Amino acid sequence: MCDGLGGCLLPLLAPDTCAIDGVCFGSGDVAAFEKVRPVFEKMARVVHHLGDFGAGSSMKFIHNLLVTIHNCAAGEAFALGKKAGIDPQAIYDVISASVGSSRVFEVRGPMMVSDDYDTKITAKLQLLLKDIDCISKHAREMACPTPLFSLASDIHFAADAQGYAMSDPAVVCKISKELAGLKRG
Repeated sequence: MCDGLGGCLLPLLAPDTCAIDGVCFGSGDVAAFEKVRPVFEKMARVVHHLGDFGAGSSMKFIHNLLVTIHNCAAGEAFALGKKAGIDPQAIYDVISASVGSSRVFEVRGPMMVSDDYDTKITAKLQLLLKDIDCISKHAREMACPTPLFSLASDIHFAADAQGYAMSDPAVVCKISKELAGLKRG
């Protein structure tokens, strides 16, 4: 995107398929970044320059580390709620309005309520698994333990092993329900 401008890296994070609600950030040459900033301000809600080249990739890894963990946290919450006899819609309504919520919960919670992970896909599990591999490698290179991420990654890989690679990553809710002894569906 920035060839001839000095070089910069510009990932775009969009919680849905709509980039306007997303966050754009870049790293590398500040002048190159500032030249393309107006374009990204039209596409994203927030735009940040993060510093030296490579910081953008690291931030994308940090973002997807949290997405991976939040997917599993939301799935576990719905599984626990179902075991407790609470209606999934009530779980969504209460948690999405509370401090316990997250953007992942707000976006993927409705899929967990309906147990439909194939109609309104925000991303494919297969793509997140690629990111999980990159994040794991990056964390090892940084000598940074990521135990919560490691556990959440295993749950995502379990969903893949059960044939859900093309489903939304919210499908980890099914894995949590199965671990809790709840039937599919």
